[in-house]
Amino acid sequence: MLKWIKKLYARFFTHRKEKFFRGRSYTAHYTMKNLLAELDAYMKCLKDYRRVYPESYSFNAAVGGVIAPKKIKIIDNIDLEPIWLNRKTRPSTGMIFFTEDDSELSDHEIYPSFGCFRKNRFVHGVQYSGRPVYEIVIFYHEKKKKKNSAALLYHVSIDDAGNITTLKERQPQTGRGGRLWDYPVSLKIIAAKCWPTDEVGECGSNFFRFLANASIVTADGFMVSVRKRNEITARFYIDMLRTPYFFKDRIKAKTESGRTKPIFHIVRAHKRTLANASERFIKTHFRGVRSFFWNDYKVVVSMPGKHHTAIETFTASSFVSNKKRGLYSVPKTGRIIAAHMRNV
Repeated sequence: MLKWIKKLYARFFTHRKEKFFRGRSYTAHYTMKNLLAELDAYMKCLKDYRRVYPESYSFNAAVGGVIAPKKIKIIDNIDLEPIWLNRKTRPSTGMIFFTEDDSELSDHEIYPSFGCFRKNRFVHGVQYSGRPVYEIVIFYHEKKKKKNSAALLYHVSIDDAGNITTLKERQPQTGRGGRLWDYPVSLKIIAAKCWPTDEVGECGSNFFRFLANASIVTADGFMVSVRKRNEITARFYIDMLRTPYFFKDRIKAKTESGRTKPIFHIVRAHKRTLANASERFIKTHFRGVRSFFWNDYKVVVSMPGKHHTAIETFTASSFVSNKKRGLYSVPKTGRIIAAHMRNV
């Protein structure tokens, strides 16, 4: 297993480029390319994740992970996005599915399939920090061999200045002696293979910084939520002007007059001349069908902030409790959020 997880961090931290270039957003999908293949890979990967972490699977399968565009560039020494600097506005959860092509890798190498995080009030067996603890999961799923997967789990905390600290965990110890606190073994192995000159804690902090920033900057444009057979949900963001391009092969609905209902799109402000030759100014607005079937997927297109609350504004912390009244389990919370986002 050690051979096929080396060089895992090398691809994440490249030089940052401008977020927008010639009016085109690199944090949202602009062309189809291999999007359908990436959706299929996401569905297979998340099904395999169910065996490893059922509770996290239930939440993310309902809410949906974000299919990240390949053009996004984030480096390790960049500061956190402003939303992360205020403890009251820090997101509770996020999941980024990586769309990297692993065809050029050798048989002993593999890229991480996705990374996700969740905010906890307190975690037993993890170093106390006096602040909410974020649980990070990095999942590896090999496409070439079935049921060949692994997961890395560790925890971090963030202070008010935005500094990220990788927390140590209580480790099993043989023989007599007190408690042994150290970083997870899997994190130490990856740090030694990928960044031998850096500290283990710094490696964990850098990857969480990447996930935290990616969860914010990828939420750009129209949000597309897709689900197949009411099982697993995936999300991706597209350019506001490109919905007709992405879903031109959708199952189209007809009006009573036989015309095709237009897909959800943005209408820019314009001037309209009426039949009586008078002029009327139309404000910018949205119109069109938001729910339809496309390549065996049930699709809902929405504008976060208008049709539903953006998931990045969900800031609750999970915790372990014996009380049942007034509290929701993690899977049920995911189903409630998903129903809110898919409400047409």
